[in-house]
Amino acid sequence: MVRCVIANESRIVRHIIRRVVERRGFDVVETCDGPEVIDVCQQSVPHLLCLDESLPDLDGIAVMRLLRAENPTQPLPPTLFTFIENDGSLLTRALAAGAGELVQKPFTARQLDDAIGRLTIKNPGQSPDF
Repeated sequence: MVRCVIANESRIVRHIIRRVVERRGFDVVETCDGPEVIDVCQQSVPHLLCLDESLPDLDGIAVMRLLRAENPTQPLPPTLFTFIENDGSLLTRALAAGAGELVQKPFTARQLDDAIGRLTIKNPGQSPDF
């Protein structure tokens, strides 16, 4: 089973992302806050992680940092990071924390699909497409 964890406080945004990743063959687990992402990933490391900058209780950057700190010898799953404001500092921190692709909201399904496609090319074997 190839699994994607989608973490976003917006049910609508989670639904849009879910449709895109399911078309690529992923099974999806949805979460709406940072601590829940950590719990889900501790149970089973996903093949793809979709995190938002503004998750409640623990933002997407903090989630990436904690996941890396918990298991420093393992790479972070390929990670798509969504954000609203084009803030260079935020984007630099997201990339440093482990984000593989950055997608600004509002986004289209095509933009998401393209970003996920780039992640799967960068991380062969992580996607049902390969």
